[in-house]
Amino acid sequence: MLGSDDHPGTAIVSSAVKQVVAAPSPTKPAVVSSCLNCGAPVPGHFCGDCGQSRDDHSRSTLSLVHEFFEHHIMLDSKMLRTAYALVLRPGSLTRAYIEGRRVRYVSPFRLYLFMSFAFFLALYFSGLAVFQVNGRIDVPDFLSSDADTPKPGSGQALNSSSVRFFAPVQEGGLEISDPVKAVVDRGSPGEWAWSKRAGQGLLMALQHPRMLNGVLDEWLSRLLVLLLPYVALWLALFAWGRGLFYVDNLAFALHGQAFGFLLATIAIGARLWLPTLPVARVLGTVTLIWTLLAYRHVYHSGWIGTVFKVGFIGSVYVVALAIGLLAATVWGLSEMPG
Repeated sequence: MLGSDDHPGTAIVSSAVKQVVAAPSPTKPAVVSSCLNCGAPVPGHFCGDCGQSRDDHSRSTLSLVHEFFEHHIMLDSKMLRTAYALVLRPGSLTRAYIEGRRVRYVSPFRLYLFMSFAFFLALYFSGLAVFQVNGRIDVPDFLSSDADTPKPGSGQALNSSSVRFFAPVQEGGLEISDPVKAVVDRGSPGEWAWSKRAGQGLLMALQHPRMLNGVLDEWLSRLLVLLLPYVALWLALFAWGRGLFYVDNLAFALHGQAFGFLLATIAIGARLWLPTLPVARVLGTVTLIWTLLAYRHVYHSGWIGTVFKVGFIGSVYVVALAIGLLAATVWGLSEMPG
């Protein structure tokens, strides 16, 4: 019996099969298009020169909505990872930014914009005020009608008022007594007209909180942005000699403010569900603990130095914010007609 190798026809067929198997299969040539932005060849999904996607955006409306939520609202894995690090690992985002591990997280400035947008959007739709003042300013017979001096044996000058943060706006704010109104309307000798007008407007705003919070809603976001480089400057001064750049301290300020926006947004929701919750106390406590932990992690500072530096910078920040809000309120109210 002959083997397969002994038969000439079998050998020829076997050789032909081997050649067919060994021959390379035809491949589809890669389609290289030109970038619609700069004209460079784009073999992949993005241009290597300018970074634009090769997608011509001839898509459905649903795909545009998906892109908006994924890339602009940032509801993706990167945003969730960033939010987790921001809340549960204080200071880790800034530390990652300083060390160059940035691709896994949302950039500090984009995070700040997103959190501020979420906060002011929640504040607008909630109908809550930044703060609500209630009570009475009463100075019975404290000032005479024709001089700014106390009357002998005058009654007590008692001011009773309360301030609530993120509270429902009420039509009735502070109740101003007639003697106080008379003093403000009369003004002081040599007082500028705009100053007198601003005082009258402020007095009216205290009685009508909607007017006051309208001015605060307009100026608060601007003041918070303006205070970022100011806080970063103090952070840089305290971190002198640690090899950090000013932008590193600015990143810490952005992350801190973003956490504040997130916390305030949660507080708005909590206020709507639990009106009696002491929001200001909870906000202050959580913010202080987070800031201490974050500062210690970012700047490798001891507890004593951390408490001192955070306390000083926090005090400077609060004072600057209060002065800015007061100035913005007086300016905004002085511009109102009447």
